[in-house]
Amino acid sequence: GRLPVGLEVSFGRELDEEVEALAHAEPIMIPIGDRLALRVGGRIDRIDQVAPGKFEIVDYKTGGYFEDDWRGTFAGGTRLQHALYAVAAAELLEQKYGRASVTGGVYYFSSARGRQERVTIATPPAAALRAVLGTLREIIASGTFVHAAAESACKWCDFGNACGTDVFRRAGNKLGDKKLATYLRLTQHD
Repeated sequence: GRLPVGLEVSFGRELDEEVEALAHAEPIMIPIGDRLALRVGGRIDRIDQVAPGKFEIVDYKTGGYFEDDWRGTFAGGTRLQHALYAVAAAELLEQKYGRASVTGGVYYFSSARGRQERVTIATPPAAALRAVLGTLREIIASGTFVHAAAESACKWCDFGNACGTDVFRRAGNKLGDKKLATYLRLTQHD
């Protein structure tokens, strides 16, 4: 019941000579409040039509699948691709299909390590995405960059020695600092 309608759909990037029909060279603008917008570019692996006027984006993942890593919609602001690509896909699809609704994003772990698992996340409301992006903007603007307090956040890092010893305990102790209130608010975006 799925019909792929776009493959490797670029937006906000210079277009190749063999252009996907839905591709767009200009970035997608996503409002984040206070007359600010985030300019987003990328390449959507696949867009499927799942019903008349309804679409899903599919992103292929080559790594392993770990169920505990895929709870929630935004994972404390660390998982945004499906939400950003849903906004972009809806805008790109309107050119060809008129009013188009992107109902969700599918992360497809296509490798043997990923066990062909699929994680579908419903497209979040625009207000929820704006809230997460607004919080991220506040963190960047204030220069509040925090080391991860959970060891699992660094499991694939090759530069652990640069952080020193006992880093996760030290980072966890700092989370009570009022200066980190915006960062803590970001972690609450499930």
